[in-house]
Amino acid sequence: MSMKSMAATGAAGSLHIGVTRAHTRAYTSDKTRPVAPVAPQSDYVDAIDNWISSQCSVAVNQTSGTSELFTDWQGWAELHECFIGTIKRFSEALRERGFARHNTNTRRGFRGIALKSISTTFPNANAHLNPDDPDQTEIRVQAILALDLGSTTGWALRGFDGLITSGTVSFKPSRFDGGGMRYLRFQNWLTEMDRLVGPIATIHYEEVRRHAGTDASHVYGGLMAVLTAWAEMRGVPYQGVPVGTIKQSATGKGNASKAMMVEAARKRGFFPQDDNEADAIAILLWALKTQGGVA
Repeated sequence: MSMKSMAATGAAGSLHIGVTRAHTRAYTSDKTRPVAPVAPQSDYVDAIDNWISSQCSVAVNQTSGTSELFTDWQGWAELHECFIGTIKRFSEALRERGFARHNTNTRRGFRGIALKSISTTFPNANAHLNPDDPDQTEIRVQAILALDLGSTTGWALRGFDGLITSGTVSFKPSRFDGGGMRYLRFQNWLTEMDRLVGPIATIHYEEVRRHAGTDASHVYGGLMAVLTAWAEMRGVPYQGVPVGTIKQSATGKGNASKAMMVEAARKRGFFPQDDNEADAIAILLWALKTQGGVA
């Protein structure tokens, strides 16, 4: 075949000069390949609405990652034999319902919607479910972090599996460190915790109004500034809890001593190594019990 005749037949050797690439793909595709089912728009809309009602909490201050929401939607849709669709169509459905985009440096997500969490201190949140009953689904638990800020920071975490872990971490600078290293280490520690157990859904910390000395006051203020800035950048809700509220919840006395706080944690089945860890445990248990002071 001459070069002239090849030019006249088009890209796919068609006998028609005006054949487009789209037509070429249609004619040369495998006609036996099954076509993915597409649900009617009304059925898909109803399913999304039912999923939101069943699995989600809707509030102005809620934020969630798109992949996190879509993963839960996939599981729910499979269980109820609904059309799943693509993550793009899922995102469009959320926007149509008024949920605004909420993108950060680390994830894409939505504001105003979050997966429901449970408020319990039991280690196995799903122990009461019957695995043989298809109508029962696993309860979604969100990661909650509680902090007692200081050079030695106490922390307690309720993870996705419902288990509570706790400990302390020191941010005291060495003799060769600059003054800002304490806060840089704290920021990196928060990021690592979020990577390992996250995304962290909420953070509660002890709100201290009076300090024993000026240095302690400066350290607390610096750590709180890093914490709140870190949370704002990622859209993570945070809350300061007054000291008296924490002590009253843990011991029944708003002026409880450090020893009383440690003893109260031990009575709840924890073994804190110092009062910093005991305070963090008390903050977390208060947050779980009251849903952040709402109940």
